[in-house]
Amino acid sequence: PHKHKVVIAGNHDLLLDPSFQRQHPERWNQAIAAAASESDLPEQEKIGKSAEDLDWGDIIYLQDSSVVLHFGEDNGKERRIAIFGSPLTPQHGISAFQHPVGEDVWTNVVPDGTDILITHGPPRGHLDGMVKKSGCAFLAREIARARPRLVVFGHIHVGRGKEEMVSDCVGRADEAIYGGWGGWTNLFSMATATLWAWVLPKRWRRPVKRTTLVNAAVVEGWEKYESKHEAQVVTI
Repeated sequence: PHKHKVVIAGNHDLLLDPSFQRQHPERWNQAIAAAASESDLPEQEKIGKSAEDLDWGDIIYLQDSSVVLHFGEDNGKERRIAIFGSPLTPQHGISAFQHPVGEDVWTNVVPDGTDILITHGPPRGHLDGMVKKSGCAFLAREIARARPRLVVFGHIHVGRGKEEMVSDCVGRADEAIYGGWGGWTNLFSMATATLWAWVLPKRWRRPVKRTTLVNAAVVEGWEKYESKHEAQVVTI
């Protein structure tokens, strides 16, 4: 029923990652055999399928790319939303669209003016696990730089939920320290900003920009990948 439907791939979408197919032919052949055995299609239609064979219809597929959606005018002002989407996640096992854990694939990647960022995996320290933090620190740093209004991801099923990232001086310093790219300078900045906010009257403070983070995972654990949660609805 939705007019606009925007999707990205994830680490299980082997069909959409030709480089994975070339680098891991044995894994790709296993996936083809498994899919064919579970399919009701005639035998001749199970062979030779590729990303180019897909018919997306009115679905917008983003792979390290952007789209701008237009919603008419409101009081004479054009209503538009810019969305950037990427499937990349840090390496874990053998899956599609993954990069070495220490490789920075995010710096200055998200276009300025992006309203919604869709990624497969979470930023480090945000809805990325209860004990082991599996998010990407480089992604966290890029979100702090680009400051989109909304970031939607999944991948870490137990991290399902919603939280706010504050983009003031304290929030940015905290992200830098926790993410591992900050140091004593950021700690000093955070302490100074906290003290200044305590003594400065509220009416003199600047409005704080916030980014809503949503881990939209609908499954729990790994068993049969059954959907166990309703979709999360966010108003921006």
